Amino acid sequence: MIIDETESITRQDRKSTLPGYTTSFISADPPSYTPTVRQPSPLTYRFTEWGTDHIALMPPTELRHPQTSAGRPLYHVTTALKIHPLTPISYVTKVSKGAEGEEVLGSFEMSLYHKRAAVTVGTDRPQRLANVLQSIEGSKKHWTWRYTTTHLVWDCRSPGPDGAPVCTCLDPNNNKPLAVFIPTPTDPDYPAPEAVLKVYPEGHHVLDHILLSALAVERKRMLAF
Repeated sequence: MIIDETESITRQDRKSTLPGYTTSFISADPPSYTPTVRQPSPLTYRFTEWGTDHIALMPPTELRHPQTSAGRPLYHVTTALKIHPLTPISYVTKVSKGAEGEEVLGSFEMSLYHKRAAVTVGTDRPQRLANVLQSIEGSKKHWTWRYTTTHLVWDCRSPGPDGAPVCTCLDPNNNKPLAVFIPTPTDPDYPAPEAVLKVYPEGHHVLDHILLSALAVERKRMLAF
């Protein structure tokens, strides 16, 4: 059922590759979208290259500013390589909101060759990622995200038409879909399709957590541990 609902997210809807290790988000200024407002229908957002060192989550046409034809990003995603003489090499992904990235939504750090990982949400203290993002029955494609009162389930076991997984975010209380994330294929044809995030009406109030957890799940998938 979930895959049928995502058939409208086609290759032509996805323009460019999701940069391998760059992640953070920015909202338009003034805000073009308020995540706490329940939208009446599913909305599809696109991850688009924005500058040379990050990507942006672009709103659908119906949520863009009327003054601009191209629209402005809602979130920016940046990733930096962290090299420290006493710790494993790792990537730090930061998600920001606001036109200049002035509001940090959260970040996570994952080592390339080690299970060392941490996550920070807002101004909270960092904590072990393993305490927030946990594999379900040891699967690398089935995850639970639990942060304070927010609880999500990510199921990436369904393959997409071009080799990328179809990752569905579910409400664990009723198993209803909140969002669908389709990343860029690991070995795509070129031009590579753009990663997309489809958010259902029930998911808009937790969009921040959906975005941050989707990126963490995708990084886990790419690092394969």
